[in-house]
Amino acid sequence: MFIICNVYFVQHLMVMMCLQLYREVQKLLSSYPDLVGQFAAFLQPGQAVDCNCLMDNLLYTRADKCILALQVNFLNSVEC
Repeated sequence: MFIICNVYFVQHLMVMMCLQLYREVQKLLSSYPDLVGQFAAFLQPGQAVDCNCLMDNLLYTRADKCILALQVNFLNSVEC
């Protein structure tokens, strides 16, 4: 039981630290909303939900996957 409680506490602490960090970034970069949005790309989806920036997170995550797929396709076409 102690291990389960400890794991829950650690996960909760990590979420709180992430929220606190995101709020600090929002304050520091309030003049640069694009940078705040880009910071969302580094969050896990669950963390992005907690920080209320899931759409920014999904936008950057999907764009990154698309760029990676384009790079792979390009490299494959060059090798032929």
